[in-house]
Amino acid sequence: MAAMTKAASASYGPPRPKAIASFISSDDFLPGCQTLLHSVKKHLAPTPEDQYESEIILLMSSRIEQPHVVVEKLCPIFCDRIITVDHIPISREDKKKKTDSHVQAWDHNCGWTKLRLFELTSY
Repeated sequence: MAAMTKAASASYGPPRPKAIASFISSDDFLPGCQTLLHSVKKHLAPTPEDQYESEIILLMSSRIEQPHVVVEKLCPIFCDRIITVDHIPISREDKKKKTDSHVQAWDHNCGWTKLRLFELTSY
């Protein structure tokens, strides 16, 4: 289930019709997330005057150890809204079928959580 982080969304109003989303599953990915979001903002195509700009949102896993740091470092400088999403672990059955990934943090932090994107019915 998705929940908007108060500090990251209170002053930005309701969701806009279009959004560009990214996902952060670990505190270790903060510098890469800053780089990606900066690049997206820099190279985003201009929006016609009769349309709303696309909102840049970040899905933040509930496994983030210091969510306040992520919010402080990313919103509103790099993104418009941060939405905290519940972690979806990789089930034990999935692990039996496939070997772990080459990055252990992905197995522990990421799982299937990025699929929470499809719960964002506002966009």
